[in-house]
Amino acid sequence: MTTTYTNAKNWLVQADLLGKSGLTDLIAGKDSGAGYGKAIIGDFSIMMPAAYSLVRNRNIMHHETISKDGAWVRYLEGTRLDLKDIQFFWGSAAIAQTDHTLLHEDKAKKAELALESILADLAVLNIPSGVKLSISLSNHNPERWATEIKRRVEGTHTFEHLHPVTRSIVTKTVDIAVTGIYPEGFGSIAHCLFGEASLVLDPSELAIALDIGSSTWLITVFNGSGAVIDRHLIEGGAGELHSMIAEALDKRNDRVSLNTARLRRNRG
Repeated sequence: MTTTYTNAKNWLVQADLLGKSGLTDLIAGKDSGAGYGKAIIGDFSIMMPAAYSLVRNRNIMHHETISKDGAWVRYLEGTRLDLKDIQFFWGSAAIAQTDHTLLHEDKAKKAELALESILADLAVLNIPSGVKLSISLSNHNPERWATEIKRRVEGTHTFEHLHPVTRSIVTKTVDIAVTGIYPEGFGSIAHCLFGEASLVLDPSELAIALDIGSSTWLITVFNGSGAVIDRHLIEGGAGELHSMIAEALDKRNDRVSLNTARLRRNRG
């Protein structure tokens, strides 16, 4: 990779330059997440709301959209024969639709829609066609979902998306190889111990990592060598709490709500 496009001044410039870069291989890691999907693809980080909406009415004109937070994607052909000619919205583009699915409401969708989330990332980044993508993925329950995720994601996939700059529909083909599927939270532990170390532990010492997600709580006990001693998954998470806080903040900033609150104080 070169600074020609990694240091672009904004998303649109970066997407345009990356599309013209001629890259043929990318290494990536992705945490699909139930609230937000997070990915590092090559030198680029991307985060989008974990939301999906199937395009049911094909007669709607000009429904294609793209932004740094969401995209429209059409699967043309490839390994996933069941997706042929399927169109969908992802991220903020999905949330804008009245009929959408939030992944924290159904954790199985994190596995079932794993490919769709990756294709949306690639659309927003505007990768060149013909790229070979080697990707590691995480899941809250890899013992249950790893085989299914790999089956759904691996292979050659041809898809369409809206070009971020020209606003024309472009066709891309990507060859995806899944290099591993790991328990959620392992990346954070590795970064703390072996990356830009913010946690210094002797091999015999223990620490606890608490990952509060939108749909699960993950508690992991590990030692200074990075070995996992114990791991516990609690269903629930903070997705509903997050939504309630966001809704309350919206109301506080809403003029009608502010005026109502002032009237109540004045009457008191």
